[in-house]
Amino acid sequence: MKEVQIKEIIDVELQRMAWRLQYHGRKAAKQYPFTFDFTRQESFEDEIIDELNVKDILSLIDKESGRKVIYSLYVEDKSAKEVSVEMNISVQGVNKWKRKTLEDLRKKISPDYSSKLELEKNRQHLKY
Repeated sequence: MKEVQIKEIIDVELQRMAWRLQYHGRKAAKQYPFTFDFTRQESFEDEIIDELNVKDILSLIDKESGRKVIYSLYVEDKSAKEVSVEMNISVQGVNKWKRKTLEDLRKKISPDYSSKLELEKNRQHLKY
């Protein structure tokens, strides 16, 4: 396998793992809403740095709708259904905004990512 293919496979698996972790975390939070994680001891400075990093990342998102979707899903930890009701769009619309916005962020953050996408599109075009 080529290095690009291996990286793509790893990216897909990491996304699946992140989704599973997020799903199980939400499930546990609903089942045990009053538990506290004593292992996590962040300082005030760490919280501020995290907040600044989130603001920096959100500032990279060009469209307000994409920013709202990402903020609601990941920072406010809302479900796609809750966001769809808030924004008055379908759940599929929320998922589409999420996918497109994350793809745009990947392009902006990782210089290799856009070139990988172009290579993959060219490969698919040549197959047909």
